[in-house]
Amino acid sequence: MPELPEVETMVRGLRPHVEGRRILKAARCRCRYRPIDISPESRVIARRANGQLITEVRRMAKRVILELESGDAFVIEPRMTGLMLVSDPPDRSHLRFEWQLGERVAGGQDGKSDERDGRLWFWDRRGLGTLRLYSPDEMEIALGPHKLGPDALAMTLDEWRERLPQTQRAVKVALLDQKLVAGIGNLYASEILHVARIHPELPAHCLKTSQVKRLHEATQTVLQT
Repeated sequence: MPELPEVETMVRGLRPHVEGRRILKAARCRCRYRPIDISPESRVIARRANGQLITEVRRMAKRVILELESGDAFVIEPRMTGLMLVSDPPDRSHLRFEWQLGERVAGGQDGKSDERDGRLWFWDRRGLGTLRLYSPDEMEIALGPHKLGPDALAMTLDEWRERLPQTQRAVKVALLDQKLVAGIGNLYASEILHVARIHPELPAHCLKTSQVKRLHEATQTVLQT
């Protein structure tokens, strides 16, 4: 199940193969299994994405973001079994979306390139993942600060101290609240609390200063492992 560390690994693997390449064609793959949630419709994606340069590949919580030169961005949430692949997929029957990519042009005006045309795929066996193409305004509405809290790996100790007292819920429930802290799923929440030696049912607002510090340190340790 891709959670924050797995998505971060995915993003790091994609960057050298995808950044700086132009999308020749972006299209939904034909798949006889449960269809994944993709929006907008295919013809709109093609109109907005084909011909666009991928300027950056990054992670937002448990999502892969492909930034385009137009300001639009593909937002892919792998969920249970989704994978972003530049190599051959485990099987082609569960391919959900394909980006055909042009050559990356090296610096200078000689037109030489350092890589051939390529493919990027979103593969999802269970069909629970999602794919969106957002404009900057749509991104702000869907994933802005009012929807998504600070990234769990980027949160400072001061941010932990500020945010946890805001809720009376059990600390494990609080860790799973993506508006409070983004990117932690059930598996890693349990491991973080185990490493921090904090009972998962302890109310978050009751955490002592020393416990918040241990929680911050455990989050860094577990998610970076």
